[in-house]
Amino acid sequence: MLPQMTMIFIPNAIEPEASSSTALYFCLDRQHIVVLNARIPELNPHGLSELPVGETHFFGTYKGIPCHGAPLLSRAMPAPFKTINLRAFFLQADDAFRQMAGYARQVLDLHLNFQFCGRCGKPTQKQPFEHARFCPDCNLTAYPRISPAVIMAVTRNDRILLARGVDFPDKEMFSVLA
Repeated sequence: MLPQMTMIFIPNAIEPEASSSTALYFCLDRQHIVVLNARIPELNPHGLSELPVGETHFFGTYKGIPCHGAPLLSRAMPAPFKTINLRAFFLQADDAFRQMAGYARQVLDLHLNFQFCGRCGKPTQKQPFEHARFCPDCNLTAYPRISPAVIMAVTRNDRILLARGVDFPDKEMFSVLA
């Protein structure tokens, strides 16, 4: 008999009816994420109203706690919230939170980039049962873009080639090519 595995993060587009009074809020822009004491903030709706964010989008649950993504409208944060570089967050976060932040980014990008139909230009509608935008005029459905990544190691004998991006915030950090 195989041991039963518990899912930590369950992606979903349908928010549970019996939702808790607090939720994890992944407030992001292209390069930054909001943290509270170096963690993703777990807030009630009133706490979220203090932050400069746009429309929230439910994207799943973490250990039964609802998870929402919200676009960051300003990096100016009220104390004790802070914005940190998204890459720095990925270095310090555990696997589940890296996965959730990436998933939140894809859902937010969908709702930001597909507000209008790519075929006819009319406004699209958020779909209630899946992460998608639908054009009622021409029936086009847009889904989140999946952006696979590749990482590789260039080696010669016992040596490895390392590099760093010119825009990477930590100038002392090098990594394999990606």
